[in-house]
Amino acid sequence: MNCLDCGTVNPNDARFCGDCGHPIEGAKGAPPRQEEVKKDTSWDSFFKWIGIVVVVVFVLGLLGNL
Repeated sequence: MNCLDCGTVNPNDARFCGDCGHPIEGAKGAPPRQEEVKKDTSWDSFFKWIGIVVVVVFVLGLLGNL
């Protein structure tokens, strides 16, 4: 099996990569791979809300000129 992290070819019964040491998916006893989830920081939320407010003000400005 190939390691998904470094691409090294490992024996089919390997639980961990012989090169980088990461668990090999599908091997018995190997933990399932978990994807990293990026959490929104307070600044991310702040800028999202600023963007929403700017768009709403722009649309209301366009509607006011009709």
